[in-house]
Amino acid sequence: MTKIDVSEVKKKILQILENDGPSVPTPVAKKIGMQPMFASAILSELLNEKRIKTSSLKVGSSPLYFIPGQEQRLESFTENLTGVEKEAYLILRDNKFLEDTHQEPKIRVALRGLKDFAIPIQHNGKLFWKYFTIPNEKIRNALLDEGEVAIGERVMGQKILQDIKPENIKSKEEQFEEAMLKSEKKPEAQQSHPLGKVKSEPTAETIVSNPERITAKLEEKTETPILEKIKPGKIKKLTEKDLFLENVKRILYGKNIEILETVSYDKKQVIAKARVNVDQTCLLFFFDKNKPEEKDLVKAYKKAKEYKLPYYIITNSEAPKKIQENIEVYKHLLGIDSVE
Repeated sequence: MTKIDVSEVKKKILQILENDGPSVPTPVAKKIGMQPMFASAILSELLNEKRIKTSSLKVGSSPLYFIPGQEQRLESFTENLTGVEKEAYLILRDNKFLEDTHQEPKIRVALRGLKDFAIPIQHNGKLFWKYFTIPNEKIRNALLDEGEVAIGERVMGQKILQDIKPENIKSKEEQFEEAMLKSEKKPEAQQSHPLGKVKSEPTAETIVSNPERITAKLEEKTETPILEKIKPGKIKKLTEKDLFLENVKRILYGKNIEILETVSYDKKQVIAKARVNVDQTCLLFFFDKNKPEEKDLVKAYKKAKEYKLPYYIITNSEAPKKIQENIEVYKHLLGIDSVE
């Protein structure tokens, strides 16, 4: 077997990235005459040595590898952004500078995922975003008439949707549910007066981001839009399983996962065709349980096989270590054969 001079291969890869700019592993592998798997392994070593960086942006399923200082060349790959991420990118690129609270909820979520292009800035308790090519000093000078300006990593640790009020992304079903509950409490007031804005304590159980339990309750007050002449008898109440489905949709929204088609659901689980990582379609399983079990993986595998799709599982906490180890083992298994 020919021995590979890893240090020499690293030099070649660095030279390729220097000349060609950001790249996924496959083109690099072709130029150095190696299998993509081995090229990826060496790229990972260079990454650990901090001699190269990777993008948050994905081309297909792979990030881009590049040399520090080539960040601006990532703009050449923005055609790989789709949906809300592309919309948020264009808004930020065209405006150069945005105040977070002035954006739509979906744009605010997407900006948090555009780590290559959206740089967070904290000023006087407010969050702003600048396009990554705009010099820090230009923004600092514009904001520094009073208060401290923090640019970059200090505000990147925020959880997605942490500061987005849940009422801004309430579904129509939830709005009607709250209006229904209000009408049952004060029927006489509604019959004698046109219904304006109604302030009510939310009763639908919900989750905004990274829940410990699916049954965490909203703590903020909400306002329903103006609804005229509501007749309680004609408003369909949401069932427990419908409320669970709405909660799941909100959680997935925060994870940038889009439900394409609901296959089945009840008050403890949701199975749906979904889009993850921008362009990857899968069969998604959301289980309301603390940890997935092996039987859940088998169930998901069999169901996904029917749809000829990969599968994705979400539960309330991480999978047990044993399951994680088994996933790693099977991921690299090429096959099992016998001598017979």
